[in-house]
Amino acid sequence: MGARLLSFSVRHPDPGNLEMLYEMLNIVSSPTVQIGKHVKYRAEIETPDGMKILF
Repeated sequence: MGARLLSFSVRHPDPGNLEMLYEMLNIVSSPTVQIGKHVKYRAEIETPDGMKILF
């Protein structure tokens, strides 16, 4: 059995500009963007051993 990506998000000081960049690059299913003090990625992955969260 493999793993499955459940969600992918990014925190960024200027989320509006990042979302605009994703649109300009025609990125399909871009990550959820939230405001944050520093850039930070988060992925939730379902694995045979249970849910894993990567930062």
